[in-house]
Amino acid sequence: DLPVIDGQLMLRDLAVGTTETDQLAEVELDLNLQGLRLSPEQKLSAKRLDSRLFARALPGLALLEARLQTEVLADLADVSLQTTGLAIDAELTLDNEPQSPLTANYSGDLLYQQSVGRLSMLEAELTVDQAQLAADVVFAGLAPDDAWTANGNLALGAIDLAQMLAQWGVEMPELPSDGLRELAFSSAFRADQTELGFDGLELLLDGQTVSGDITLQLTEAFPAIRASLYSPAFSVNNYLPQQHNNDDDLVADTAAQDQHQEVPLLTPATQAWLRTLDAEVEARINTLTYQQWDLADVVVRFQAAGGLLAVPELKLRAFDGRLDADGSLDIQGSQPVVSARLDASDLQIKPLLNLLGVKPRLSGKGNLQADLTTSGNQYDDLIANLAGTAATRLEDGVVQGVDVGYWLRRANAQIKGGDVTAVDRAETDFSALTASAVIESGRVQSDDLDLRAPLFRVSGNGYFDLPTEQIDYRVAASVVDSLEGQGGRDLQELRGITIPVLITGRFDNPQVRLDMQRILRDAAEGQIRERIEQELDRHLREDAPARQLLDRFLR
Repeated sequence: DLPVIDGQLMLRDLAVGTTETDQLAEVELDLNLQGLRLSPEQKLSAKRLDSRLFARALPGLALLEARLQTEVLADLADVSLQTTGLAIDAELTLDNEPQSPLTANYSGDLLYQQSVGRLSMLEAELTVDQAQLAADVVFAGLAPDDAWTANGNLALGAIDLAQMLAQWGVEMPELPSDGLRELAFSSAFRADQTELGFDGLELLLDGQTVSGDITLQLTEAFPAIRASLYSPAFSVNNYLPQQHNNDDDLVADTAAQDQHQEVPLLTPATQAWLRTLDAEVEARINTLTYQQWDLADVVVRFQAAGGLLAVPELKLRAFDGRLDADGSLDIQGSQPVVSARLDASDLQIKPLLNLLGVKPRLSGKGNLQADLTTSGNQYDDLIANLAGTAATRLEDGVVQGVDVGYWLRRANAQIKGGDVTAVDRAETDFSALTASAVIESGRVQSDDLDLRAPLFRVSGNGYFDLPTEQIDYRVAASVVDSLEGQGGRDLQELRGITIPVLITGRFDNPQVRLDMQRILRDAAEGQIRERIEQELDRHLREDAPARQLLDRFLR
C-alpha cells in the first residue's frame, strides 16, 4: 500500500520563452498547491490550487494576465478529475486593440471521468466584459474510439451589442439610437462531429422576441443552415441605416446614382461565397413593421443550394389585401439570373408600390400580377434584359401625372378657337382601370389600357422603354353621357368625338400634347354625321327600312 502523502507544492517565477514568427513570447507561471494529499487509494486532492499566469506576445495576444483558483480531487486509478469552486480571472489585450484590454471571468465546476469518456461543466458562467454566458454542458464519447457529443443549456444575459461592437473596433452603419441595445438568448444545446443545434431558442432583441430552432450542419466548407423561427411582433426600423437629407448627402447620392451602372451588383468573391451557401430557413411573424407599414401574417421561406438562392414562398396581409410572391437568384452560370412573381389581390396599390421602392403614380384598390425575369451583374444589364408580363385591375383610384379632363376641355376650346386655363391638378380620377403589359428587352408594351371615369372613357396603347427611359404612348379619351366628374357640363359637345393625347419623351420630362389633326377630322366627321341625321329625321321615319340601313352605315 502507498503511504499517505501530505504537503504543498509551489512553483514561482517559472519562465518560458518561445518564438512565433520571429517574435519572442514570454510566459511566466506561478503555481501553488496547498493541502496536497495522496491517499493509498491513489486519490489526489488539493484543498487549494492557486495559479497565476503572465504572458506577453502570444499569437493574437499582446498581453495576458490570468489567475486560477479551485479545489481539486483526482482519482489516479480511475483517471477522473473534479474541481470545486473553480474560478478563473483574466485580463487580455488583443494585438489589434492595444488600448482596450478585455476582462474575462469563469466560474463553475468540472467533472471528468475517463472510464465513461465524459466531461461535465456544471453551473458554468463565463463573463467577458459585459457579456455573461451561463451553461450546463455534458461532453460524452471522449474515449479515443468514440464519437463525441455535447448536450446542455446555454443562456446569454442581456448585453448592449452596439456598445460592445464599438469597443471592439467593429465598424457598423449608423443605426437609430435604440438599435442593437439589448441582446439576450437562452437555448438547449446539442453538438457532435456533424451538427450543432439550438433547440427551443428564445432570443430577446431590443424588447422583441424570436423563438425557434436552428441547426448548423458542419461541412468542410460553410455550415449548412436549417432554421425555423417565429416572432409575434418584430420591427426592423431600429436596424435600418440612418438617412441624412443634407446637401452633402444629396450630392453623394446623385454621384452614386450616376456611377451605379458601372458597379457590379455581386463581386466575384460574393458570388463564390453564395455558391457555397446551403440553407433552408422558414420565418413566421404575426406583425412585421417596416418603416411606416405594418405587415400581418408574414410567412417567408428561403432556400439556397449549389448557387441557386430562392424564396419559394412569401405571403403576407397588408394594405387591406393579400400578397403572394416568390423569386430566385441563380448564380450557377456566368451571369446572375433573377426571377420574380407577384400576385397581389384586393389591396391598395399606392402603398404597395411605395413598399417596393417604385415611385407611385397610381392609386386604387384591386389586383396586381407580375411575372418577371432578367439577367446580368450590372444595373444596366438587368434593365436591358428584363422580360415578362404584368397586369392590373383597380377600382376607385387616381392616375397622377395627367389630367384627362383638362385635355378634353383644352381640345374643346381649340375646336372653338379659344383656350383654357391650366390647372395644378395633374391627375385623373377613375372608377375602374384595367391594363396589361408584355416586357421584352426592357421595353414595356401595353396596348389595352381601359380607364372608366364618370365623365369619360380612356383607352391607351404604346410603350415605355426602360433602358433609354423613353415613353411613346397614345391615350384616346371620349366623353360619355354622365355630367358628373372631372370637367363639368361644358364637355357634352365632345360626345361621340375621340380626343387623342400623345405622351412622348423622357420619363423625367414627358411631353403631353393633343393630336389636333385627328381631333379636327373627327369633329368634322361628327358634324357631317349630325347634319345627315337631321335630314334623315326630316324625310324618313325611324322604322323605315332605308332609315335603318343608313343608321347602321353612319355608326
